[in-house]
Formats: sequence, C-alpha cells, structure tokens
Amino acid sequence: MFYRIILVLSFDICFMIGFLFFLFVCIVLLSTAFALCYIFFNKILYLAHDLALSAPLYFSESIDEKDENSRREE
Repeated sequence: MFYRIILVLSFDICFMIGFLFFLFVCIVLLSTAFALCYIFFNKILYLAHDLALSAPLYFSESIDEKDENSRREE
C-alpha cells in the first residue's frame, strides 16, 4: 500500500514537471515567435514610413526639372 502511494506520487510529480516544462517551452517559443514577427514587421513599417516621407522629395525634384525644361523651351 505504501509503495503504491509513492508510485502514484512519483508519477504525479513527473507529470507535473513534464507539464510545467511543456508550458515553459510553449511560452518561450511563442514569445520568441511574436518578438521576431514584431521586429520584422516593425522594420518593414519603418522602411515604408521612410519611403513615404522621402517620396515627395522625389516628386518635387522631377516637377522642378520639368519646370526648368519647359522654361528652357520657351
């Protein structure tokens, strides 16, 4: 009877250790995946924002060049 209690308790302890390890691994892997996705998408959004801010400069330069060309033709 005593050995049966020890066997059940040892099984429960091993199960709990395995379950906690599984939860820990899941939490670490999920948080790492979310962090990598956040960094990746943040970098894409930063580059898109930088491109959007510099786009008017490109367009204004091309418009200025067209104005200069039209003035030269006149």
